[in-house]
Amino acid sequence: MIRRSVLTEFPYRETRWSEDYDLILRLAEADRKLDILPQRLLLWREHPDRLTHRAETLTIESFVAAKAHFLASGPLRDSSRYILCGYGHTGRALRRALLAYDRQPSHIVDVHPRRLGKIIHGAPVVPVTSLPGLPGEPILVSVAGAGPRQKVRAELAAVGRVEGRDFFCTA
Repeated sequence: MIRRSVLTEFPYRETRWSEDYDLILRLAEADRKLDILPQRLLLWREHPDRLTHRAETLTIESFVAAKAHFLASGPLRDSSRYILCGYGHTGRALRRALLAYDRQPSHIVDVHPRRLGKIIHGAPVVPVTSLPGLPGEPILVSVAGAGPRQKVRAELAAVGRVEGRDFFCTA
C-alpha cells in the first residue's frame, strides 16, 4: 500500500531495472519509512508467462545494476573504496556492477578457505576475524543466505559497526 501523494512526489521514471524496485530504493534513499506488514494483502498466480520471468528489466543483472546505482549515490557517495563481505555469486556480481561507478573493494572478507590470503582484483581476501582492524570504509554485506548473513551482522555489531551507517546488507 502506498499513498497517492507519495507516488506524486516519486513519479515513474524510465530505468534499466524494475520500476517498483526503483521506487522502493528511491524511497529508502530519501529516508522514507518502509514497513513489512504481517498480513498478505495481495495474492497472484505464479506461471512462466508472467512479466517477472520475461522482461529484460527484471533479470538478476538488472536488480544488481539498481543496487549498484543506489549504493554509488548513497552509502558510497563519498568513497571510491568499500569493504566487500562475501565473494560468492552475489558478491562478485555486485563488485562488477559497482565498477561502472568507479567503486572498488579495498578488502574482501570471506570464509572460503581457498580464497583467504589471495588478492582478487587488487583486494586482499581476509577472514571475518580481521574486521576490527579494517579501515572505516563502508562495508557491503553480500551474503545471500539469511543464516550466514545474520552471522555477519552479529560479527559487525560485535566490533561496533552499525547497520545502515557503517554496513549495508545488499544480497
